[in-house]
Amino acid sequence: MNKVSYQRFALGVLLACVAVIVWGAYVRASGSGAGCGSHWPLCNGVLLPQTEAQKTWIEFSHRLSSGLLLVLVGGLAAWAWKIFPSGSFALRVAVTAFVAVLLEALIGAFLVLLRLVEHDQSVLRVISISLHLVNTLFLLAALTCAYLSAGELAPRWSFPSGQRLWPRGLILGFAALGALGAVAALGDTLFPPSSVLAGIALDLSGTGHVAERIRVLHPLLAVGWVGAFAWWVSALWERFPSLKKQGMRTLSLACGNLLLGLCNILFLAPVSLQMLHLLVADALWISFVALLFSAASRWQREPISGTS
Repeated sequence: MNKVSYQRFALGVLLACVAVIVWGAYVRASGSGAGCGSHWPLCNGVLLPQTEAQKTWIEFSHRLSSGLLLVLVGGLAAWAWKIFPSGSFALRVAVTAFVAVLLEALIGAFLVLLRLVEHDQSVLRVISISLHLVNTLFLLAALTCAYLSAGELAPRWSFPSGQRLWPRGLILGFAALGALGAVAALGDTLFPPSSVLAGIALDLSGTGHVAERIRVLHPLLAVGWVGAFAWWVSALWERFPSLKKQGMRTLSLACGNLLLGLCNILFLAPVSLQMLHLLVADALWISFVALLFSAASRWQREPISGTS
């Protein structure tokens, strides 16, 4: 019963994390990152802001939700410590999630204290938000595995020797895709194009800001990643037919997010579409991590069907 309750709680924490991430995207897209000034963890030097400024309350609400997430992930790690054996996979991923959420808080504080928010165009901001996004993916992966490991008899993450190249390549590719996506979103916020053609011309000119020059790489890498994933997952479900449904669901999310990315470009990245694109990207990453977890956990337990 403890493990069932723990798994439900882990799922709730995972969903809360996605909500905090998407709201954070709204904070950036709405230019509210400096709503609490350069103060952290206080907001404009006080615990509770006394203002009607919308940007302040947007940023303050994000800080509150991030703080709640920190408490929830900490509670998850403490619960795992209580019910799982020392050194177990389930305990390790729960502790890893707590470390990741602490890093999220530190990166957020770094951005605020150094004023790498709102209209800041420094290269340091580009690097920081890229690292922020990669760590966010790390946190989501750890929480996904924490949720899944509670219901798995023999949870594992690593693939057998000789089967690791594609999973690792896809993980690194998605991390790079996410980092470029964060930079592209920043470019859309700081340098909104007047039209699709004008935006493409500026991206290819090589004279704009680094966020503009990199922006064009994101859709190209997205197409490449989806193609590579489609090839790998088709081979995977030939080996494990039981994973075909899960693989198809993940591939559908990948293709759907490609279409959302195209809509982002065509409609000049409105805030609502940016948030939806990020939400589906998070769902895709969670689904992909779950697929990797399922494949690694079952690799030596299910009979081989077809070839790998």
